[in-house]
Amino acid sequence: MNKRIVLLPTIFCFTALLLFFIPHSSLSATYTYTYDYISRLDTMTIDYGSYAISEQYIHDPAGNRTSLTIISNSGQPPAPGQPSLSTSTVIRGQTIVVTGDAPNPGDNTVKVEVSMDGGATWYTASCSSTSGTAHWTYTWSPQVSGTHTIQVWVTNSAGKVGVTSATVTVTVSNPVKLVRTGTTYPTLQAAYVSAVTGDTIRACAVTLAGDLTLDNSSVTAITLTGGYNAGFTSNTGGMSYLRGTLTTVYGTATIGNFTLTNQ
Repeated sequence: MNKRIVLLPTIFCFTALLLFFIPHSSLSATYTYTYDYISRLDTMTIDYGSYAISEQYIHDPAGNRTSLTIISNSGQPPAPGQPSLSTSTVIRGQTIVVTGDAPNPGDNTVKVEVSMDGGATWYTASCSSTSGTAHWTYTWSPQVSGTHTIQVWVTNSAGKVGVTSATVTVTVSNPVKLVRTGTTYPTLQAAYVSAVTGDTIRACAVTLAGDLTLDNSSVTAITLTGGYNAGFTSNTGGMSYLRGTLTTVYGTATIGNFTLTNQ
């Protein structure tokens, strides 16, 4: 009786686990490992931190195998770039746009947050990612005059918060000026308190929050002019918006380039 022996291709499956740490000095990791007496060298670009690498590959008679897979990351994301503003002069009540970019290896940034007060309070920015870079945008309308420190940080898919960006210091100017004295004020009411009869008060082309009550019996006439630029030198085509109530108790007021609004 004759016997026939059939030989079938044999497939070998191996799984190796590699643990390693990527320092903050580099985003590129080169690692070497030995398995089945064969030394292998691979290079990849990933985030900072500690990683568990699952190496699953199948050897067939042609020597083919699968590629390396990252299965976990406990590291911090890299620091984002310094934020930038849509204008170099910031006025209280003005709406400006703060933008920036952040390195995003593996496209694993899930949240970008912006602080306007040196890290005391954080706000979520709009974010999109392309080609390993997270582009973020935040719309800001400062309601407090003075110095503001802007900085950014990101959170990755592992829930890790990265180091903060370089800071940007911004001075927010008062939007109202009493022409006679040259003094600026945060609100129209504050400027009116220091006014005398015949004074002119100028306002920048922003939204001014708060009521204005003309109740000083010694001020019989005053002029309010809005729509000015940050230097209070021109108001061509500009408008100021008063979000509040205007009440006249004493005297008269000549008003130009102002709009009352509840928004």
